[in-house]
Amino acid sequence: MRRSNTQPISAILKLVFSDLNIEKKLKEVELMNSWEEVTGKFIASKTKNMYIKNKVLYVNIESSVIRNELILLREGLINRLNDKCKQEVITGIVIR
Repeated sequence: MRRSNTQPISAILKLVFSDLNIEKKLKEVELMNSWEEVTGKFIASKTKNMYIKNKVLYVNIESSVIRNELILLREGLINRLNDKCKQEVITGIVIR
């Protein structure tokens, strides 16, 4: 017998994450995990370190050639990464 007030576990988890204020952090992790999918395996293999602070993604790249290419493609990267998360997680990228 099914109860009338049952909810899917996904809805309950959303409420819990919202109450604990960790939903933003989960979206940041989701964005960083989509880096390889957006940039490709080669560029992801040249990526040393990534973190997000104040809605800005900081990325360290080993190759200066790749770094310059990514700087030129910065706006497109921001849009594609945010599209993967279905919301605005970052507003800028600093590529070092």
